[in-house]
Amino acid sequence: MELRKLNQWMASASPWLPICMSFILMAVIFFQTIELFNREKQHVTTLLNEKGTMLIASFEQEIGTGMHGSPAALHRLMEKTASRPDVSYLLLKDGSGTIIARGERNLTSPAIDIQDSPAALPLSGDFNWRIVETKTGTRYFEVFKTARISVSDMSEKPVSSKKTTRSTDSLNSSDHNRPVIVVGMDIAPFEQAATADLHHNISMMAIVFLTGLTGIISLIWSRKAARSRRMLRDTRAFAAETISSLPMGVIIVDRKRHIRYINDTAGGLLGLRLSEAFGALARDKLPHSIWRLHQTAKAPGKGVEKEIRVDSEQSGPIPVSVIVTRIYDRENNFIGFLFILKDLTRIRALESEIGARNNRPH
Repeated sequence: MELRKLNQWMASASPWLPICMSFILMAVIFFQTIELFNREKQHVTTLLNEKGTMLIASFEQEIGTGMHGSPAALHRLMEKTASRPDVSYLLLKDGSGTIIARGERNLTSPAIDIQDSPAALPLSGDFNWRIVETKTGTRYFEVFKTARISVSDMSEKPVSSKKTTRSTDSLNSSDHNRPVIVVGMDIAPFEQAATADLHHNISMMAIVFLTGLTGIISLIWSRKAARSRRMLRDTRAFAAETISSLPMGVIIVDRKRHIRYINDTAGGLLGLRLSEAFGALARDKLPHSIWRLHQTAKAPGKGVEKEIRVDSEQSGPIPVSVIVTRIYDRENNFIGFLFILKDLTRIRALESEIGARNNRPH
């Protein structure tokens, strides 16, 4: 019982219902996409900030416990930290933003292209983060913090190599400043993942939108088709009712010579049963004197009219006027024949009565 009620409700529901549901679903996906994008962005920021914070804290701890006394050892520690798969570079900068020591996975540091103003890296003990972009367009997520110890505490012993001497000079030139530790991480993989999710959701919205649009177009077409079918059905019903009510007999024969329509008047005149005549060959059901007239009908609208006598079981031979014409469609293709039969019995009787009156002596 409940299933029947549900089916009746679905059958009577407006066809706009699924279309409206499609657009509502598209709106839901749109707002979910925005929310998901912002959530992913916040998640990536938090994740990279935590990673950078832990790396800087670990780097400071190793400096404070076992890395005193050698600039070369400091550089090895920086190279070791920068060799992690999630780290692109590790830098030490002075208060003016100048790099005084660095470590990176590649031979060329991407951060060399980034110029910092004196106020870009505040000298504070708090962890901060920012997103920087190089001249080549590569974006990096940087976490930075002012170190707890000065550069002179990080490196006290000079080394004899040429490369180490240059590093010692650059480090010792800022003995009175506490350097800023900067960890740079490539943000491209995270942005690519977020962009892929965004493109996927946009594709889903496009699919839902096209579904709704297709539904609207289908609805318009289906309503037009239904209205056309209804008008055609009404027209056919009206035409059939009109023809069946005519005082004349009407017979329609298709181009394959089968009877496709016959009204009651024609059936009564010819003594045919409508159920037996419909679909039968015209030469088998129509009198030969009527059927042979189709051979003389040529052009559309220019039928052949002839008066013949048809044998009737009830009243014997009766005079019948027969008009035969060809039927063509809009493309001027032949589709059949039209036979119109008119009983002339009363007309002939009236003519005989008038003639008898005229011949009566005065």
